[in-house]
Amino acid sequence: MDIDVNIQDCVRSLPFWSKGYPKIPMPSWAVNDPLARLWKDFPTLLKAARVVWAHIVQANELLFQRGSQDCPGEVVYDPRGLKEAGDLAVVAEQLFSLKGTKPFDSELVAVADHLTSERSRVFGRPVPKKISEYPLRFSTIFFCRKHLPNRRLSLPCFPILVNEECLGSVMVLPSRWWPAELIDVWKEAS
Repeated sequence: MDIDVNIQDCVRSLPFWSKGYPKIPMPSWAVNDPLARLWKDFPTLLKAARVVWAHIVQANELLFQRGSQDCPGEVVYDPRGLKEAGDLAVVAEQLFSLKGTKPFDSELVAVADHLTSERSRVFGRPVPKKISEYPLRFSTIFFCRKHLPNRRLSLPCFPILVNEECLGSVMVLPSRWWPAELIDVWKEAS
């Protein structure tokens, strides 16, 4: 499914009472966390970004249930936007399979250690060539429930915003601007 969205037009077209919709509140714990860079980069993403597909590598289990807490997770994506969601699924599975392991390859060790930690952050780290020859990236993302159709993760793939000016900082495309058919599929998966 192609998602052709001009984020500037979307933000500009918001009625004045909804101007705060795309903004993501920063939790107090994030102030001194490397994740704080996302809040610095969110305005750039909302002014000039491309929409590409992402696939969850791992996310806080709270995000798969009803609730109010926003949480971080890890996604894999193609910053050029050429890979489809299905192509990313295989890579996401291979990345996740490294969690809790001790590989011999140093590139794979870095990924395994990061995923096992669940508290470290990465921003635009290249996917190791042993997993994909294609230039994919993975990043820590912050899931804001109000940007998900049913306020939780129902499917592993979704559109994100990327911009070369803030390489590695990514944001879920607020679902208000998702195609209706994607929202329907998302809600059916619940």
